[in-house]
Amino acid sequence: MELGAADDLTVMGGDGTAPDPDLEVKGFSVFGSTLPAYPGVAAATGNVFVNGRLGVSAGAYFSGVSTFGAGLDLAGNPVVNAGTVTMVNVVVLYVAGVGGRPREPRAGMMMFNSDLHKPEFYDGNKWVTFLTVDSNFTAAGGAIQVLDGWKYHVLGDGDCLDVGGSLSPVIEVLVCAGGGGGGTNEPGGGGAGGCVSVSTTLAPGRYCALVGAGGGIAGEGGSSSFIGLSANGGGRGGTYSGGACSTGGSGGGGGASQAGCAGVPGQGHSGGSNYGGGGGAGADGAPGMAGSGGTGLEWPAMSGVRYGTGGNGYPGAQVPGAPGTGDGGAWNACGGSGTVRLRYPWNP
Repeated sequence: MELGAADDLTVMGGDGTAPDPDLEVKGFSVFGSTLPAYPGVAAATGNVFVNGRLGVSAGAYFSGVSTFGAGLDLAGNPVVNAGTVTMVNVVVLYVAGVGGRPREPRAGMMMFNSDLHKPEFYDGNKWVTFLTVDSNFTAAGGAIQVLDGWKYHVLGDGDCLDVGGSLSPVIEVLVCAGGGGGGTNEPGGGGAGGCVSVSTTLAPGRYCALVGAGGGIAGEGGSSSFIGLSANGGGRGGTYSGGACSTGGSGGGGGASQAGCAGVPGQGHSGGSNYGGGGGAGADGAPGMAGSGGTGLEWPAMSGVRYGTGGNGYPGAQVPGAPGTGDGGAWNACGGSGTVRLRYPWNP
């Protein structure tokens, strides 16, 4: 027997019980348009097929095995309470590097870290890798420091990095040349050493660094190189009636009535003119009396630490370039030596 309703069908009962419900549908039911066949659902007594969207405002209970043919999208921040969960296929975790970790992690979150080549979870305080077969990657050389899940190597001139094992993590590398010295006699500031950075992997082998010295007063900085990356030394600051500034990784600032000098694109910037500051790895030096040096390159990203800052022109703060920074020297001051630094995720 079939029952049809041209418009609304309302069931008014309110006293149904388990053995005597208000609405009983004994056969096979379809909500929406009929089809020649119903994927995953047999046309059998008690089965229901919804040919459209199904909205449930107060929750649903599935007592048997359920199949989601096109995936399951849990929007927002749902909490899934489960007993034993059996997976008959694969589970794909979220994949990202260290920089792609959730900004506000919660205890129990899991992901696959593509920098570490390992799955990891958040324990409420930090990210921890699962016990996996290690890649046996090793690296030794230079001054080593482990900080906040990263291992750092700082290589001096002639230091070598010895890499062994397999499956190198992604390694962030910074190479800065020596900064130029500031000029004398109404001078400009010294240009910073050129700085270049890259993220790469390294095959087993030995990699040696050349680190440029800082320039003396009115002298140019020395060049640096590592794993094929080269950075030019910083240009000297100009000296009034005693010599113009010079180009370099970052150009030196001009002395009185002198133009600033250019930097190398991709490594640094130009110095400012007329007592100008030396160019920095991140910005041009400022022109004019007591022009400040250009800002350096931030490394690592979002750390607030900068390398390759230009020196100040006369009569700004007379600060020499610090060793291992690639900073240019202020007027009448020496430039800082360059640096080779690298880091990679470390969670043994």
